[in-house]
Amino acid sequence: MRGTFFVELAINVAFLIFYKMKKNSFAHSGYARWLLNITFTLLLSLKLTSNFAQTGNFNWWSGTAGYQWAATDVSKTFVVSCGTGCTVNVTMTIIDPNNRNGDPNRLTPHPFGDASGTCGWLANGGFTAGNANGNPAGATGGFNDPWDSSCSIEGGVQTQTGGVYGNNFLTFAMASLNHLENVTIRFTFSKPVFLSSFTIGDIDGRTLQQDRNDNFVTPTTPPLDVRELPGNSFQDEVTIFASGPMGNVPVNFSAAGSLLIQDLANQTVRSVYNNTTANLNADDARGTITVNTSDAITQLDIVYSNGEEDALAEQANPSWYSWWSNTNGATNGVSDDHAIRISGFTFQACPDFAFTQTNATVCSGSTANIGVTAANGTAPYSYNWTGPNSFTSTSQNPAIPNVTSSGTYTVQVIDSNGCTGTTTASVTVNPLPTPSITGTNNLTCTVTSVNRTATGGGTYSWSGPSSFTSTSASINATVTVTNTNGCTATATTSVTSDTTPPTAGITGTNNLTCAVTSVNRTATGGGTYSWSGPSSFTSTLASINATTSGIYTVTVTNANGCTATATTSVTSDTEVRIRGVVQVHLHQPQQV
Repeated sequence: MRGTFFVELAINVAFLIFYKMKKNSFAHSGYARWLLNITFTLLLSLKLTSNFAQTGNFNWWSGTAGYQWAATDVSKTFVVSCGTGCTVNVTMTIIDPNNRNGDPNRLTPHPFGDASGTCGWLANGGFTAGNANGNPAGATGGFNDPWDSSCSIEGGVQTQTGGVYGNNFLTFAMASLNHLENVTIRFTFSKPVFLSSFTIGDIDGRTLQQDRNDNFVTPTTPPLDVRELPGNSFQDEVTIFASGPMGNVPVNFSAAGSLLIQDLANQTVRSVYNNTTANLNADDARGTITVNTSDAITQLDIVYSNGEEDALAEQANPSWYSWWSNTNGATNGVSDDHAIRISGFTFQACPDFAFTQTNATVCSGSTANIGVTAANGTAPYSYNWTGPNSFTSTSQNPAIPNVTSSGTYTVQVIDSNGCTGTTTASVTVNPLPTPSITGTNNLTCTVTSVNRTATGGGTYSWSGPSSFTSTSASINATVTVTNTNGCTATATTSVTSDTTPPTAGITGTNNLTCAVTSVNRTATGGGTYSWSGPSSFTSTLASINATTSGIYTVTVTNANGCTATATTSVTSDTEVRIRGVVQVHLHQPQQV
């Protein structure tokens, strides 16, 4: 990241100078603090200058220019220029869950006021001369309590600009029933910014002992009633929270006044309570602190309350305010009006990222690959994708499996400084063709070719057994259908082949004789029969009568057209045999 070298250099230079000063016994605490503050300012400036050129100045109302906050405002948005073509909307909101903010809303209702809660009977909110208890004649409640300004805001201390602390600042006032109550001023920014030069002043306190001394040691004129003393003591405590696209952001405190106590772990600063000079003027540097952020933020909260030490002092001295303790029990830091002063501030707006998106066009059911490349920020970047069907991913180039519908996917890109940018990538899903195959005939011994027809696409590609012939019992053929957008789908048909021959057989064993002039032979195993034999004998019957000896052949055909043959032999026994005795007489010839 640009600026890293300068940051390290600034830290090292500061450390070497500070070490050198300390070694030479010149490290005066005030000077050391000044050096570190200068170093931090230089460090932040170098970091921001090296990456950003969009600077905005938020200035409170000065009478003729700037931004104005009225006591009746609760939330208000200011449009701040940060250069050519750059604006940031800054929204300020008061969050006051207990209705303690120093504006007219705080006065209704009042926890210790009169029955109506309006306090309309007290005009000026100050001590009413001639009445020892501070109540006008005939009035009940509302003034004789620790909140001695319960019916108006004392001295005009309201949350407003152009108030008691000057036109160039915001006076932020509150009163608290106990030290656990607080009021928050929240600044939100329409785009991430780096905050600098944000000063909070008049972080001071007035101790319970000071109230008592002013009343009894050096009495005010007229003196306060003892029952009002707790309401004048307070200890300003300010806690600051910041957050940005990457979550909580640490807040840097610098130029802290000498009468301030810093709790850096909790990002809190409060006034030194047990100091007689703690009740400071608004512009006293001893009660001032400057706030900066090193990472980009979109929200800054200033949480203002009364410090715990004031509550502890009140609890430790109940006899100093018997009215309160007898009526309401021990207090816990109840405070009259107290206020801080908030300056304007400078910020560096995050740059506008430039994006190169990778969109996807796929067929339904496929995987879509989308992506984004960011520029103008500071690498490395992180990515948060969201999209249809609850899709999320933190990959720069996510893969979306089994996409079935078109949609827009949104990504928030965050750079290493916490700056953000948002863009989208689109996925277009083309439908698949709907293929089908018609034709149901199958192969047999007599049907040697069958037809199948594919539909549903623009082009077709068949695959199946080699040359669609096979010796297996069935032939499976698959067609790939491609439509005009290039998407494909397949359909499969089964072509069976029934070439099983029949089992031919012949029954009958009798043969011809002189007495048996005809014998029977019967063929089995098929649907049709075709006989052939001696002397051009033919027959299509299953059973034949043979009258001539010889070889008879039958061709058996079954339903699938396949054939088989069988033969039978018919013999004929018709020879004549003579049995008897033959006598032969020999005669001697006579002589003459």
